[in-house]
Amino acid sequence: MSLTTGRIQLHAAMKTAHERWEEVRHAWHDKVSAEFEEVCLLPLEQQVKSTLRAIDRLSAVLAQMHEECADKPQ
Repeated sequence: MSLTTGRIQLHAAMKTAHERWEEVRHAWHDKVSAEFEEVCLLPLEQQVKSTLRAIDRLSAVLAQMHEECADKPQ
């Protein structure tokens, strides 16, 4: 699996989870739902955002490395 494929899948999965949570939270209004959002969902969203940024940086470094290695005579 390429970085791009993994990034796309991770982004799509988080988007789906967020959409599902938006659907559920309209019917689930108690202390447990608030705790779930605070303890589980919000940290997960932040972790995924950080991971996506890291994948983007790594992808740029790998692309530069590939370009520099391709330019070298063998």
